[in-house]
Amino acid sequence: MDDKIKFFHWPQEVEIPKEFHSIDEMGEFTTCCMCEKKVKESGEPYLIERSFKRVNESYENVLFEYAICFDCARKMNEAMSKESMAKLETYFSQYLTGERQRMKLEESQNDSMAWFNHCMVKGTAREDIFEYNICGLFRGDKMLLGEFPYLLSLEAMEEITELLSAETKDELDDFRRNHLGGPPEFEELLKGRPVFIF
Repeated sequence: MDDKIKFFHWPQEVEIPKEFHSIDEMGEFTTCCMCEKKVKESGEPYLIERSFKRVNESYENVLFEYAICFDCARKMNEAMSKESMAKLETYFSQYLTGERQRMKLEESQNDSMAWFNHCMVKGTAREDIFEYNICGLFRGDKMLLGEFPYLLSLEAMEEITELLSAETKDELDDFRRNHLGGPPEFEELLKGRPVFIF
């Protein structure tokens, strides 16, 4: 995680899009889901992930959502198996590239939504995806554009899940069960699915 922090150049900051607002907090996220640090006030970077399931053309359910500070994200990162982390780094290195960053920065000059209009892995348009997660990097009341934000479709998440060791899946299930908001009826649906704090 420390190396990744150094890699962020934060070339552009934008207002936080409503897609990254919390249902539970009825607005912008303010608190880390693990340590309850006030993330907006801390001045430190933090991550937000939200998971959506499309019901129809005009409505989506939020399966889960959370903000997490970098200190807690680092702890979760360290708890994952080395086998899983190596596979994930290889997988994501294909898509989190300097070329992608440059292209998205150009596209986002007039539209910050360009960063998560398509699945980062599969290229599928957001409106054509039945279930997806978005993940972004933030500081204070701004979203930072660089390696983040990105959108992952269910298809991509299923590929990622196959890369995870049983140990890592258990760690992520425990994290989701203990710290994430979302309807309890979705717990079985989400079992074994990754969250993207790594």
